[in-house]
Amino acid sequence: MKNKKTSALLPFIFLFLSGCSHYSVSTEKLSELSETDLCIALGERNNTGSEVLRITEEIEKRGDKISSEKCYLLSHKAMRSSSDITVEPYAERKYNTTEYDYKKRRWVTKPYTDEAGLTISIPDR
Repeated sequence: MKNKKTSALLPFIFLFLSGCSHYSVSTEKLSELSETDLCIALGERNNTGSEVLRITEEIEKRGDKISSEKCYLLSHKAMRSSSDITVEPYAERKYNTTEYDYKKRRWVTKPYTDEAGLTISIPDR
């Protein structure tokens, strides 16, 4: 039998992981961003194709103002730091009961409640 607390919690965890974004740079107005912020935004949004295309177009518009080596390093640093989210599953058996099993003709210890879930850690920026 599933633990009702865990069953109710899992949909919220999936919504949290899929819907939450933890970006440090806003991409509302790309033309107003500095070169450094533009490269960091590129790394933070590396898994969103449309955002990557928008940011890449802005970098190309600026031409030689942005050092490609510096931009590469900043974007890869942002990619690594955005993937520091850790999700650790846990399972814990809380109480045990002892019941007599008539088929086996002996006392058997059965779990009374189990608790399972996820511990999610998001680093501060």
